[in-house]
Amino acid sequence: MIINKRFSFAVLTVIAGLTLAACDKYGSQSAFTEKLLATVPQEFEKPQGLAFSPDISQAAYAVEQSNKKYRIIFGDKRSEEFDEVGRPAFSPKGDKLAYSIEQNREAFMVVGDARGPKFIAVGDPVFSPDGSKLGYRARTTNSEGKLKHVVVIDQQVSEMFDMVDYPTFAPDGSKVAYVAHPQMADYLSGFLEGKVIYLPMILLVGDQQVAEQEGIQDPAFSPDSKRLAYVVVIHPGGSPLREKMFVVVDGKKGPQFDEARFPVFSQDGGKVAYIAKSGAKWFVVVGDQQGPAEFDQLDQPVFSPDGGKVAYAAKQGDKWFIVDGDKRGQQFDRIGQPVFGPSGKIAYRAKRGEKWLIVAGDKAGPELDQVGEPRFSPDGKKAAYGAQQGREIRRKVTDVE
Repeated sequence: MIINKRFSFAVLTVIAGLTLAACDKYGSQSAFTEKLLATVPQEFEKPQGLAFSPDISQAAYAVEQSNKKYRIIFGDKRSEEFDEVGRPAFSPKGDKLAYSIEQNREAFMVVGDARGPKFIAVGDPVFSPDGSKLGYRARTTNSEGKLKHVVVIDQQVSEMFDMVDYPTFAPDGSKVAYVAHPQMADYLSGFLEGKVIYLPMILLVGDQQVAEQEGIQDPAFSPDSKRLAYVVVIHPGGSPLREKMFVVVDGKKGPQFDEARFPVFSQDGGKVAYIAKSGAKWFVVVGDQQGPAEFDQLDQPVFSPDGGKVAYAAKQGDKWFIVDGDKRGQQFDRIGQPVFGPSGKIAYRAKRGEKWLIVAGDKAGPELDQVGEPRFSPDGKKAAYGAQQGREIRRKVTDVE
């Protein structure tokens, strides 16, 4: 089965001996013409965990065999069969493919032809933006046989913690941040005994501790890699019923809310936006300006290229829509994160019933079985995306209106 690993654990590897072609340059004409990428063999059911390279010239996916084992298929290549596999992922340059496997209760990370250390399980792959580094979290045991967790960056294993979150690379690849909980076991044992025990989480950048709080989540670097933002969770008065959250930017605390998530910097690094909740409704905060509190749910905001506005997916009732500045888009059953083009128009994935489609500008494309994230042409007039319909996997292109 495909393993969803946002909060659970699985394992990673790369197809051994498989050499991937580097992606076309994003500005090349070939990247914005339609192309058949793959046809799923008749012996398999529908593809699972479909992934596309950044230039949408390559596709990889998992299949289940009749013996209940799994393989990853890329082009005409097939991996070994495994007990479990996870969603494959391409590196930013498209020259490496990572995916998770579990075999005989052992887990490994393989990059190229080099296999890393053995773990009980490992998490999703996280590539640095230039693709030169790969990080992941892993589950292991200490000398006493107790379960512990570590972060691994290019085979370098961190110290052991009771829990760790996924690593976050700085855009220039020079730094990596992650949250760790040194004493989660004590917290859990106290909780089971009916006690309220708050033990600190720590935020590390490399091997340097930069923050210690009751709760820390969502670290984010600015585009120039010089600034750092993250969310802090506190319980005023020690009450478990009074949880508050605030965003910290460069060590400076922001206002407290009932919830706050997903800080993100503008392209020039001068602004920070995040979502927050007070009472029953969510809103977006940009700098020190709060938007209207009228949404039942929100996803991470995205800045326009010039930093003049943000766009985000919002939910009211049972429908999702995109908010682009002060404009609302069409309603769907689910919506992916919006992508800005160079002219300021947006494109995004949307789900209607059991089908997915791409909306580019104001134009909704055809309904398909699966679609990948859209990417704009350099002039912003076209958007390309990967798609699967039946057994055909294609790169599709739409005009942006």
